Amino acid sequence: MFTQVPTPGVPGTAGGANTVSASDGTNTTVLTRGEPEPTDITVAADGTAYWTCKSAGVILRKSPAGVVSLPLSGLDNPVGIALDHKGKNLFWTEVPTPGMSGSQGGRNSVQALELDSMQRSTVDVGDPEPTDITVARNGNLYWTCSSAGVIVEAEPRRH
Repeated sequence: MFTQVPTPGVPGTAGGANTVSASDGTNTTVLTRGEPEPTDITVAADGTAYWTCKSAGVILRKSPAGVVSLPLSGLDNPVGIALDHKGKNLFWTEVPTPGMSGSQGGRNSVQALELDSMQRSTVDVGDPEPTDITVARNGNLYWTCSSAGVIVEAEPRRH
């Protein structure tokens, strides 16, 4: 699965051509179109897809049955997204102040959502640009910090 953003920040209702798609290597299927800026995507073992939409400040979900829903809104420029291997916890990065560390007034963060309870928590605040994120099998998080040129490791609180 992948996102394409030829018209960043432009929703489909205003002529945006941004898509979330799936490919088997031969055929590509558009799963949804029209979000203003679909940025990153992760897929659960059951086929449920989650993706960030940076400029809209949301995370969207598409069920295996094809139903698109909005589990999270009001986010501050969500970028990277990942699921733990059990599909119980969703993690994402928010980058409203790219390149600014917390000591410089930056508000960038790494967030978590326990999917059963929908309880949200903050994993980290203050990195200058937490961009992409992944979850190791042991539950540790790793994210790139683009402007600092580093990879950060964290052990989130267990839910």
